[in-house]
Amino acid sequence: MAKVDEDKVRRDMVLLATIVKELRQTYPRMELGQLHVLLLVLARPGVNLADLVPPTRLTRSAVSRNALALSQVSYLDDEAGGRRGGLDLLTHFPDPHSTRAKIVAPTQKGRALAERLSSILRGRAPLWLD
Repeated sequence: MAKVDEDKVRRDMVLLATIVKELRQTYPRMELGQLHVLLLVLARPGVNLADLVPPTRLTRSAVSRNALALSQVSYLDDEAGGRRGGLDLLTHFPDPHSTRAKIVAPTQKGRALAERLSSILRGRAPLWLD
């Protein structure tokens, strides 16, 4: 690899590490499958939930569970037996073209996270090297 390429690769790894650190600090419970679903929805707001199955290579039920965990109320139970709060980054609504399908879109909190991550990628936010 040429010196210029090595520098670019290192810079990209620092950007990715900064994004991972940002996500882990803000959302320590977020799993990798949830992150994948979230990033796809942030890239395509208003996507049909079923359309996330092929790019994630997750089952339909796994995509649904991940999207639900990213919404206001998770599919998991809390210690008291009620529903655990979700991350409130996505919202679901019925697809007007299909009674069984769901559309997912980012919440205001989800859009704010997308803007923060975009700032990191564009070099407009401090990078974390530690």
